[in-house]
Parts: sequence; C-alpha cells; structure tokens
Amino acid sequence: VEPIDISAFGNPHAITFAGTHLYIGHEIQRLITRYDPETKKFDEVIGLPGGSHMLLITPDEQRIFTASSNGSLIAMALSPDGKEFWTLNMNAKQLSIINMPEKKLVCTISFEGGLNNRIKFTKDGKYVLMNELQGNELRVWDVATRKEFKRIDVGAGGEGIFIDPVRPIAYYAVSAGNKLVVIDTNTMTIIKEIHDLQNPDGMDWFRAK
Repeated sequence: VEPIDISAFGNPHAITFAGTHLYIGHEIQRLITRYDPETKKFDEVIGLPGGSHMLLITPDEQRIFTASSNGSLIAMALSPDGKEFWTLNMNAKQLSIINMPEKKLVCTISFEGGLNNRIKFTKDGKYVLMNELQGNELRVWDVATRKEFKRIDVGAGGEGIFIDPVRPIAYYAVSAGNKLVVIDTNTMTIIKEIHDLQNPDGMDWFRAK
C-alpha cells in the first residue's frame, strides 16, 4: 500500500482508474486530477464550473463524464457496449436513459423510495444496480424492460457499488452497516459479507503490471 499526496488539490470524492491513469474528483475545489502510477506524478488538472460528485472515464480515456453536485444529476452509468448512458436524478427520483450514438434521450423512469445516489451496470449489461442510502435494499433494474427487477435485502443503507471487471460479481458498500456485501450478479444473491469496516463507500480496482 502506497499513499498518494493530494494535499495540493484538496480532499477527494470520486476516484476511478481508466487506461493507465487514476482520476480523482475534488468536489469542493471543483477539480479533476489525473495521476500516473508509473511516474508517481499528477500530469493533468482540469477545472470545472461545478463540483465533481462522480466520475466516469471511458477505457480509452477519450471521454470524461462527471455528475455535478451543483446540478440535478447525482450519478451516472455507461453500458458495457457504450450504447446507453443512464443518469440518476436523486431529487426528482428519476432515471434518464440516453442513446449514446444518437446523443438522444430515449426514456425516463420515475421511481419511489428513499435517497439514491449511485448506479452501476452489471458486467453483462443486463441490469443496473441502484443503492438506497436510508433503506435496507440494493435495487436492481432490468435494462431491456426498463423495469425494477428485484430488491436485495442487505440489512442497512449503502452507497458505493463496484463491478468486478472479470467475474459476474458486484461489491456493495453497506455504509450504515459497516460492511461490504458481495453479490453474484447472475443470481442476484448475496454470497459473502465482509464486516468490521468503518462507514465504507467508494471502491476501485487496479491491477499492477
């Protein structure tokens, strides 16, 4: 484990790997920084008009998407094939679906429930997972039908969702329960729980060369 000094840019909120770089969103400072693990240096700083609440970078690092804490969209997810872009409006309780090739809004889904601020596509692109900050469930949406497919009881409210890049597995940070839940995305069932964590949230995956 090796710490990265980000004191020059402020506290991080969003963090994600793409290509060969680590991207960090500094929400309060309205910045996105890019860190090169090879040189161990920051090689790019991007200023924003609003706070960067979440980050999504395409694998080729050619496109950066960010959900602004100053705006209505709080989370977003790009389908594995790059054809659909889902956004989450927490206040309006709506999911909006954009056709990426046509850059056109094709569907808006309204839903009920508590506070939600994270969405992620499963590796096969069949489902979208959505957290519940104040509930006890992870919600599952069927991409093809645009309908809620299932709710998985995890025992407390959660935030961070991470999709295993290799296996059909999702990791859900159940923040209010101080645990990490591991879910089989083929069966949508819990296969493991990791306890004694302190308010877990964001996660990412980095495979060293």
